[in-house]
Amino acid sequence: MTIRDSGFIISQKKFSENLILINILSKNYGLIKGFSRIQKKKKFILFENVEFNLRLKNRDNLGFLNIETNYNLFDFNEELLSLLIKASIGELCMMFLPTNEQNVDIYNDVSKIFDYLSKNSSLGVLEKCKEYILFEVKFLENIGYGLSYSKCVVTGSTRNLKYISPKTGCAVTGDEGNPYKSKLFTLPSFFLTKKSLLHSIELNEGFRITTHFLNKAKNGMSINNKKMIFRKEILNKLNERLKL
Repeated sequence: MTIRDSGFIISQKKFSENLILINILSKNYGLIKGFSRIQKKKKFILFENVEFNLRLKNRDNLGFLNIETNYNLFDFNEELLSLLIKASIGELCMMFLPTNEQNVDIYNDVSKIFDYLSKNSSLGVLEKCKEYILFEVKFLENIGYGLSYSKCVVTGSTRNLKYISPKTGCAVTGDEGNPYKSKLFTLPSFFLTKKSLLHSIELNEGFRITTHFLNKAKNGMSINNKKMIFRKEILNKLNERLKL
């Protein structure tokens, strides 16, 4: 059988002297992997959007990829933080997504943030980190660990939302949460509206929230042996910016 689709190359590693193993987040088939022969004249670029076909005997076996690249659509001089964000997204997909299982929402979210980073290369660290945190919030929702912060879980009110519970991921108002605020996360304002001013404290709190629930997802899926290396580098970049 042959699968034809488009997608983003999110990882590649040498498998043997003549073969590399490539993982692609595809539009219609989710995360897929396959072999490609090493060619001196043709190299594949991480995070590039490609057209491909995958030839395989059945969906349970690895097949061979034929990939069509389009370097005209790829920025080889992309800023480091943007590359780290893309690498972290690839890392999350490899960590949490099953192979051969379509997830159009995640694919579309990845496509949107990749396009955003390409079109807004001049934006600063704070703005890019905000977009990445919001991506993680959507990603958590798509893997079954979503947050609920549109209204208070206790009163149903949509006003004065101030905290998020680390146990449930649900929001509560200041009045309901103040007696327990030491045990709750503070709800960043940019979770609620993109028009809010960015504050470094809120960005750090946003990362604290998504870190907590990503780790919760890792525990729930029994994948504790894997580390989020590139994500840590994004946090380092944010902390470097905050020290300036």
